[in-house]
Amino acid sequence: MISTEQIEKLANEHLQGTPNYLVHVNVSRANKIIVIIDNDHGGINIVDCVALSKFIESNLDREKDDFELEVASHGIGQPLKLMRQYKKNTGRLVVLTLTDGKKVEGTLLGADDTAISIEAEVKDPATKKKELKTFSYPFSEVKQTIVTFKFK
Repeated sequence: MISTEQIEKLANEHLQGTPNYLVHVNVSRANKIIVIIDNDHGGINIVDCVALSKFIESNLDREKDDFELEVASHGIGQPLKLMRQYKKNTGRLVVLTLTDGKKVEGTLLGADDTAISIEAEVKDPATKKKELKTFSYPFSEVKQTIVTFKFK
């Protein structure tokens, strides 16, 4: 059986020295391999995905293990997993899902190893006016963070 660690090692080897980086690998019991990559300076293109897919496939033995391989870019709607994704998305609109189930929407101001900071609109109960406030949430209280956007 193909291991997650084996695929991570191959992906990191191929991506080393590029602006692209590995976000996530999943290998199912049926050897369906999903590799998600991202880039610090913009998006991933199809050429990046194809090159990584060919590299991984060339280093696996189909005679030994039958597998299905999918390489894709990290997309809107997928949770942020790495600190460098938080840094890349600073200034963008995010939705935090907290461990208590509450959802908080705001602009990502930053993150460090312990907490995430966002700026969110809140209604002042006395004046009924909306104002921007800064909130900090420890990562231990954040279930997931998803980059989102609004249509105006």
